[in-house]
Amino acid sequence: MKDKEKNFNLSDFVLNLLNGFIKRISWNVVFNAKKQVDEIVFKIKSGFVVMIFLFLGIIFILVGVTAYLNAALNLFPGDGYLIIGLISVLLGIFTALITKYLRK
Repeated sequence: MKDKEKNFNLSDFVLNLLNGFIKRISWNVVFNAKKQVDEIVFKIKSGFVVMIFLFLGIIFILVGVTAYLNAALNLFPGDGYLIIGLISVLLGIFTALITKYLRK
């Protein structure tokens, strides 16, 4: 009778030990995953804000260069806008072709 009680208690002890071990490990995994997700979300948010300011800066630079070319060349009305627009379209096509080539 005592042997059965010892075996039963030993198995309960082992099961409780394993259960606690598994709970602790799973909690650490979930906590670390949440921490990594929070870091990634923070990097994405800060990168998005930087991207918005860079985009606005590029727009203002392009408008300034366009106005300057329009005043400096004065070949026909809107020539600066046409030149900058063509350059932007060509850069876009060039970038699309390069990214398509690099993905292969």
